[in-house]
Amino acid sequence: MKKVKILFLTILAVLICFSCAGCARDGRYVQDSLEYKCSWYDILDEIGARYSFEIELPNTGKYELSYSVFLYYGNREISSKQVTTTVTPNGEETVGVSDYWSVSYSGSNIVESGLQVVVRDVRVTAYKSDDSYSGYAIGYGVAGGLLLVVSTVIFIKSKSKKNDLTV
Repeated sequence: MKKVKILFLTILAVLICFSCAGCARDGRYVQDSLEYKCSWYDILDEIGARYSFEIELPNTGKYELSYSVFLYYGNREISSKQVTTTVTPNGEETVGVSDYWSVSYSGSNIVESGLQVVVRDVRVTAYKSDDSYSGYAIGYGVAGGLLLVVSTVIFIKSKSKKNDLTV
């Protein structure tokens, strides 16, 4: 019965280590917060799009924000881009992100009301100065060390019980 308890505690300790490896809570995109205004400049053969949306940030600190922006005319995609930037909340829970995007367009004439901006794949993570894998390396290192210590203790206890029974 004691071996079952020790095994249960070992599994519990490993699960706690893995869950604590990524404790930082990330931000998230606020649904229906996207606002945009598109303009067609036929003289310049360019479409200008000004857009803004909001994100929620859990703590004060610096965050890395990455998202994809798509420009559609009707159901046809005209252009897209990937944006990565840093955001600082300055004590606010919700932070507005805005940008201007100009796209060269030399196709047929378009009506501005048919233009649409879509933001997808919004990812807000705590800003790390070093590479993104260092947190995983630390977490797995701690979990591996804990697993080694627990298995060593179980091995020593099982050997000491066998020696007690043979004497």
